[in-house]
Amino acid sequence: GHATDGQLDANGRLLLPALRRIGPAPGVLGLLEVLRRRAGRVVVVSDYEPAAKLEALGLGGRFDRAYAAEEVGRLKPDPAVFRRALADLGIAAEALLHLGDRAETDGAAAGAAGCRALVRGRDFESFARLAAVLDAPA
Repeated sequence: GHATDGQLDANGRLLLPALRRIGPAPGVLGLLEVLRRRAGRVVVVSDYEPAAKLEALGLGGRFDRAYAAEEVGRLKPDPAVFRRALADLGIAAEALLHLGDRAETDGAAAGAAGCRALVRGRDFESFARLAAVLDAPA
């Protein structure tokens, strides 16, 4: 699984300009603020290096660190990228909450590493509503 040169070129020509036009999903910026306030650190765990996509979405610089599964040689649902992030962050698996969009990859990989995962479309629909739930007093 590494992206081919053709895929990278297509990303540059098609995907990134589209992401610039679309911007972040509604509620994402507020959710990131809540997560940072509650957790202190917010990281990205992705199959592929996410810097260009994050920049295109206007989210560059909003994360403490990005982890790419391609860098550890095993894509999700393999949990290796989560294990790398846990070791690097120096936290227990149960302290990491992963927000993903695919149960069969994001949810499976996080779960196999012992982390909690919420999958959009399965566990939550709206980033704004999730932010409100996470920000509610305990």
